Amino acid sequence: MNQRPQTDTPARMGVPWRAPFIAVLMLVQLAALATLYQFFIDIDCWASGHPELCRGLRSMIGRAMALSAGMLLLVLARPAVFRAFADTAARPPTGAGMAIGVHLAGLALLVFPAGFLASDATGPHLLIAAAFWVAGGVLATAGGLRWMASWPAWRDLLAGLGWRLLPVVLLAFFIPELAELVQPLWDLSALTMLTFALVFLLLHLIESGAHADPDSFVVGLDSFAVHIAPQCSGVEGFVLVGG
Repeated sequence: MNQRPQTDTPARMGVPWRAPFIAVLMLVQLAALATLYQFFIDIDCWASGHPELCRGLRSMIGRAMALSAGMLLLVLARPAVFRAFADTAARPPTGAGMAIGVHLAGLALLVFPAGFLASDATGPHLLIAAAFWVAGGVLATAGGLRWMASWPAWRDLLAGLGWRLLPVVLLAFFIPELAELVQPLWDLSALTMLTFALVFLLLHLIESGAHADPDSFVVGLDSFAVHIAPQCSGVEGFVLVGG
């Protein structure tokens, strides 16, 4: 009797895009948290009584996004290393169910402070929220990583990346500070006026009703105008993109 050759079933082969899917899902969660605490919860760091703590915690989302962008560059630079990692992570590791539970518990802790910060984001409430955010961030990150792959798989990934990972992590962590350092470039009159003039010319090409006030850095179309402050001048964006 002829035996049929064995073929790998989908369950045995795993899902090749499992790791990228979980990574994208975690990025979506990060974006949702940023939207929640940036646009739906009004937190005034200067009025909170703990401005440095408040700003430091809020910057963690930006640092995490910068790290994600840096990891994407590493994927392009070392595709074979990440392909091997994706192959290993194609099948759920042992204990993946518990890891999902830890990850969801961390997300719950990250979201929970929104309930009381909506009414009062000052003083003791901010300190309580900080404790929830730190604990939730640790649990959500550890659970998410363990859900994606086993710890030996992560160890092999780090070994494959070698020294390349260190500058990416350092740059991502200090991106907000670098952005603040270069912000005074907006005070250079030559760079400022050149940028402002180019913006006005571009608007004028699109709409003849464009108007500008170089003295106050106001530019607009018809009845709509914006004031370009140093924080939205794009200088910080150059650092973020360049980083």
